[in-house]
Amino acid sequence: MATIFPRLEKVVGRKKEAQLALQGVLQNLRGGYVEPQKMTAHDYLTDWLENYIKENRKINTYQL
Repeated sequence: MATIFPRLEKVVGRKKEAQLALQGVLQNLRGGYVEPQKMTAHDYLTDWLENYIKENRKINTYQL
């Protein structure tokens, strides 16, 4: 069975150091840093539907 954490690393130090290490791991999993941007809920959900759902689901999942 495959795991999403192929390699575990122990972080020694303070909480802030562990949080920074976690950020690095999550960025690698997500494909790098994404600049934060302000968008409305409508814009976000439209983008999500067009770029993530429609590519990976059958049309009956999102068609009204």
